[in-house]
Amino acid sequence: MDKIIQSFAIMRNTFQEERSNKRVIMGFLLGTALFGYWLNLFIQYVRDTGEPVNILEAFIAIAHHNKNMLFLIVGWILIISDAPFVKGNTYLLLCRSSRKQWSMEDIIRVENVTKKFGTDTALENISVNFKKGKIYGIIGRNGSGKTVLFKTIIGFLKPTSGRVLIEGKEIGKETDFAENIGMIIETPGFLNGFSGYKNLEYLASIRRIIGKKEIRDSMVRVGLEPDNKKKVGKYSLGMRQRLGIAQAIMENPAILILDEPMNGLDKQGVEDVREILLSLKEEGKTIILASHNKEDIEILCDEVFEMDRGKLITSTR
Repeated sequence: MDKIIQSFAIMRNTFQEERSNKRVIMGFLLGTALFGYWLNLFIQYVRDTGEPVNILEAFIAIAHHNKNMLFLIVGWILIISDAPFVKGNTYLLLCRSSRKQWSMEDIIRVENVTKKFGTDTALENISVNFKKGKIYGIIGRNGSGKTVLFKTIIGFLKPTSGRVLIEGKEIGKETDFAENIGMIIETPGFLNGFSGYKNLEYLASIRRIIGKKEIRDSMVRVGLEPDNKKKVGKYSLGMRQRLGIAQAIMENPAILILDEPMNGLDKQGVEDVREILLSLKEEGKTIILASHNKEDIEILCDEVFEMDRGKLITSTR
């Protein structure tokens, strides 16, 4: 950053010494290019948000996510301005802007997503954003489209039209699958002839970003004994569900998508999982869950959406 600003400062001093029209020409050309660049980003921002926006807020958001534009602005000011305030404070302003954090920014964006299987429409023009550090509930009857929506967000299914962005990357174009995500979709599938620990060890070997400690910790967190040699084929439904939650959280993902995570759990198991999900929310995780249990939704969720025949109805909270 220092080198970039120093380069612009050198350009500025050169123009000052020459006192020629070059500074005016350069400032005009750079200003025109900057305006065109910003206008293009502004149009994209408006399209992404899908609602009226405040120009100042849009400018700040765009500058935060597009540091190149911020550097161009600073360079343009350094070239065309002789103001003492600019000379002394531009670098400080830049540093403050680059450090500003937006804790509630959208981590998932679903934009006008439709998914068809032949002539059947499973998802119809769905648009919804999910923010960091919140728990979202998706409710609806069986066959309403909840699982299809989850699979489309993750990248297991490609939308017929529309797009899904996770952490700014479009699924299916910039990345095939969502990377920083843990999930339970339908019934968790495991190798019945191996222990719970061995199953998680095999899964962890795919990405190789965690070791034995993280695997053991995730099992303990959900109430399973890592050293238990019992084969998964002998597990109860509740134990399999706990193991499914362990595999979803063991790599410390930023996002969790959980399809009926309480399925098969006894009363204590439900309470344990609720505690885990609330603690993960406190850690800043984004959690999207489907549940038929009204109590789970009321206790856990910050925002609730209802699905009906492939359509996502406005939040009920």
